[in-house]
Amino acid sequence: MILWLLVLLLMGAAIAAGYYQGAVRALFSLLGLLLGSLLSVPMTGLGGSILGIAKVQHPILINFLGPMVPLLVIFLVFFGAGFFAHKKIHMFFKYRSDDETFFRWERVNKQLGICLGILNGTALVFLICIGFYVLGYFTVQVESEGKDPWYLSLVNSVAKDIDDTGFSRSLAPFVPASATYFMASDVLGFLYHNPDLKDRLSRYPLFLPLAEESRFQELGGNETFQNFWKAKPSLVEFSTQNQVEPLASDAQFYANMHKLLDGHFQDLMAFLRTGESPMYADQQIVDRWLFNLGASWKHSSKVKSNMTVAEKKWLLSVYQALWKDSSLTAFLDNSVLLKNKGRTGGSQTLKGKWEHAYAGKYTLRVIEEGQWNEFDALVESNRLTLSLETLSLVFDR
Repeated sequence: MILWLLVLLLMGAAIAAGYYQGAVRALFSLLGLLLGSLLSVPMTGLGGSILGIAKVQHPILINFLGPMVPLLVIFLVFFGAGFFAHKKIHMFFKYRSDDETFFRWERVNKQLGICLGILNGTALVFLICIGFYVLGYFTVQVESEGKDPWYLSLVNSVAKDIDDTGFSRSLAPFVPASATYFMASDVLGFLYHNPDLKDRLSRYPLFLPLAEESRFQELGGNETFQNFWKAKPSLVEFSTQNQVEPLASDAQFYANMHKLLDGHFQDLMAFLRTGESPMYADQQIVDRWLFNLGASWKHSSKVKSNMTVAEKKWLLSVYQALWKDSSLTAFLDNSVLLKNKGRTGGSQTLKGKWEHAYAGKYTLRVIEEGQWNEFDALVESNRLTLSLETLSLVFDR
């Protein structure tokens, strides 16, 4: 196992360093590691500022590297102080004591250094394995066998070993990553292995406004990209793909998504698995609905069962000319977009508002050419029915 090789390497190096450095320097190194570990997360902001000077500004990199900067700085400060303290003590025993006392001090210093080296090695094993575990929690879920670069394969192997050996239970109390990170990793991993869920993803209540943006519509409708996704590319290939790279490198986009989804990852995962959002279950109308011509015709025929042949022809022509391939999107802010793609003379987008009446009943008001049209709406399971006098419009999720 790579994990045991890593542990042996770190412990061996730390013990050897403790022996040659001596107890004083090994003690200061240990204090630096422990204090740096305690302060690394609280001082992430300072680490981010230092990274900003180095032109590292992406939030993902700052979240991962931010705690490492104060840890490294604190460790180096203590490491340097250890050399200064060692020199003072060494000079005292060398020039202010007899040779026998000096040699005894040297022997004790090295032997104690071995003991402290074991503690240093243990601290290093925990710190480095925490890094592998946190990063690997995500990368293992998007692993692409035979396509990942060597460094991702290394991370994945060590992360799997940590989990298989049960070492993860020992690391868990010290892992600085938030629950949000783990939930986000679960969502991204689930989507990576289920590219066909892209349409359901676009229907999540919080994402409905984003789905109306042209860049996401182009991405969702690009068949080449969909085939690329289904081929299970590596994480590096996916993040550097022409259409994904601008989003992956956009720090503002990441910040907006983090703010938008904060506290919603469990609900998003439930929606991806079932198509239903527990958090927004009481707002049944919030979704993207597609016009169903056959169901609309059938419903209108039931509403007015005595239609003449001329009325039926007229109704069918209205459906085909004005409503075929239309869609209705209801958003969380009570706004509505009604797109009449089948309208003669070109498509048209109408805006409006929805109001909840009671149970599954709603009122929709859509403005067209300066006039408001009001519809009674009924949501039943996966079907939305709009009624306007004798005209019935049926939409499906």
